[in-house]
Amino acid sequence: MADDVQILITAESREDAHALAHNLIVNQLATSVQVAGPIVTIFMQDGAMVEAQQWQLVLRTITAQVSAVREIVPAAEFVVLPVLGGDMERNWAD
Repeated sequence: MADDVQILITAESREDAHALAHNLIVNQLATSVQVAGPIVTIFMQDGAMVEAQQWQLVLRTITAQVSAVREIVPAAEFVVLPVLGGDMERNWAD
């Protein structure tokens, strides 16, 4: 469905990633969250190349929840991608 999106974000530590994933699920802002890592992110900062170890979160949600997710995600990295094809099963807690 056009309403389904994936959001890619990063966290500075495994603990932060897991806490954020749990928060998103408990608050029904995502139907699922995958945590992968550590990953290495390479970027330029103040003219210098930096390599940082991070954990990546991939979450599934709907467009209507993106603003609420953005409010609780303390990450600078925040990419929203449409989900094309397939159906996302919504298993929201009652």
